[in-house]
Amino acid sequence: MAVTIEIEGIQATIKDNVWECEDKFIKDILSIFKKDILYGYSPFPDLAVAERAAKDLKGKVIKITDRPKSIEERIY
Repeated sequence: MAVTIEIEGIQATIKDNVWECEDKFIKDILSIFKKDILYGYSPFPDLAVAERAAKDLKGKVIKITDRPKSIEERIY
């Protein structure tokens, strides 16, 4: 799964817990947002990390690709 966020007009994408961004300053800031900041279990850690980064940095999630399917009867 890849999740793209936008912060002050700059896009950044997280996939497999690695951020990609053309803006070095934003990429450096995003480097603190990794899956180890999450509490408990998340079935979609990249999405959870991206949502947290977008919220904390006053940005927004703009694109989610390859969303994993949830498993029926599993409690998340």
